Amino acid sequence: MSPTVRGRSDERPALRSVADFSMSFVNRSLVIITSALAFWTLAGAGAAAAQAQPATTWVVVLPSGPAADFLDQLAPAHPLEFQSQEQYQDLLWPADLSDPGWDSVQPWLRWADLVHAEAQAEEPDARRRAALCLAARAQGRYQDAWHHFGQTGADPALARRILPTLLLGLPLDHPLESDGSPGPLAEGSLLWPCIPPRSENFREGYVDRRAALVSNLSAGSAKISLRVSIEGDGVQVDIGHLKGEPAQVRLRMPVPAHQGVDVEYFDWDRVEPIGSLHSVAVSSSSGPQTGWVRFRPQSATWPGSLPAPEYEPVGIEVSGTPGDPRPAALAQALERALGIPARASLGLPQVASGRSPLRIRLEPAAEGHSLLRAVIGLSERRALQQL
Repeated sequence: MSPTVRGRSDERPALRSVADFSMSFVNRSLVIITSALAFWTLAGAGAAAAQAQPATTWVVVLPSGPAADFLDQLAPAHPLEFQSQEQYQDLLWPADLSDPGWDSVQPWLRWADLVHAEAQAEEPDARRRAALCLAARAQGRYQDAWHHFGQTGADPALARRILPTLLLGLPLDHPLESDGSPGPLAEGSLLWPCIPPRSENFREGYVDRRAALVSNLSAGSAKISLRVSIEGDGVQVDIGHLKGEPAQVRLRMPVPAHQGVDVEYFDWDRVEPIGSLHSVAVSSSSGPQTGWVRFRPQSATWPGSLPAPEYEPVGIEVSGTPGDPRPAALAQALERALGIPARASLGLPQVASGRSPLRIRLEPAAEGHSLLRAVIGLSERRALQQL
């Protein structure tokens, strides 16, 4: 077992640049993925730690909490090598909720089958949890993705295989080094980082200000770092150059589930439209390139929680705008995952007791994504008895 040193978290100041990382992360866990395949969790380390590691080693820093603990305890193993798409077809999902693939019933029923199988299992199945992890990641349910990742410990080779996809959005077939570090990124590779997992200081109703770092990441012949921080009013991503030749990648900004975006900046210039891909060029003579999205103020909206586990609704109605294929797909998936009658549009009869079905109305396109994430996340947690 790798030695572990922990610090206590306190009030967290705003994090604004890679340069201030070492001071701002005094109370966070550092998880170093070494060429010996050991993970070390250290308090008070900074981005400079990457310079001391072997050339093929990446450094992953997560907030102190269950996800950092899981990485620290993950058994050493070479990551799986996927030689063909058939080997990881069961882990693939449409890219995000804007992808037309989520308009069809097949991915939703596959999600429901995985949830149902896990709900019936005595122990978590690593392969199913890996698939649920990447489904949640694709849907923008980042905290659910981290939870499922923490249930893949029975297959550490698989856990190490999906970690770069979870953290950075890299394709599942992206080459990995023997220690699990991503192979060199090609010029223009897309990075779509994950929102950091909740810290040990998380409290419902309060902003959990936290950050995660991936450092010593190979981009061509260069080494770069990427840091994602959650602030009181938005998300910041910093990409910095550590050593080697200039590097160029693309960046897509992440947004926490249940949050709208009011404005987006890249290199402190306002960007339109929101959700654009940013070209990032860093070198030894440049400072870090910064992306920022500011949250749109939101009032509390349904659903905040599902009924208590002992309460069984008489049914679920899912409706939307005319021509929207999602209600039918979602209704079938919810019925299969929860074992509760569900159908699209209006149609469930009122029972003699006078109780009405649980009604869900999806708004068009992106406007309905926040609600869709909430419904899926809450349904999944209910089925797996995580409420």
